[in-house]
Amino acid sequence: MSFEGGIPIALPHPLRLRDLKLLLGRGEAIGIAEMARQSRTEMYDRDGLFLRFAAAWALVHFVRSGKSPEDARRLDLYVASLLDGASPVEAFERSFGDCDLTALEARVREYVFGLKEP
Repeated sequence: MSFEGGIPIALPHPLRLRDLKLLLGRGEAIGIAEMARQSRTEMYDRDGLFLRFAAAWALVHFVRSGKSPEDARRLDLYVASLLDGASPVEAFERSFGDCDLTALEARVREYVFGLKEP
C-alpha cells in the first residue's frame, strides 16, 4: 500500500489486475462516460458489475496516483457534484464535459498495463 497525501492507495489484487488487463486488452472495458453517467442502481446491477467495478477502480487508482492533477480535479468535482445532489449525468457533464475522454481512457489503460502484480 502506498500513500498519497496521507490517503492509502490500495494495491490491486493480483487476479483482479490480471482480469482487468485482459478486459482492456480485448477492448471489453466499460468507457468512462458510460460508467460515470449510470445511476446507483445501474452501477450496482449484478449484470456486468465486475466490468463497472474494474473500470471505476482503474480510473480512481490512476487519478490518485498523482500522475494527472487535472484528471484528479475533474474526479473531485464529479464526486462533489454528486454529493451536492446532481444526477450522475449532470455531475458528469459538469466535470468531464469538456474532457477528451478517448485520451483519458488511453492514459488509464497505459497506467493499468504499467502496474506490476503485487
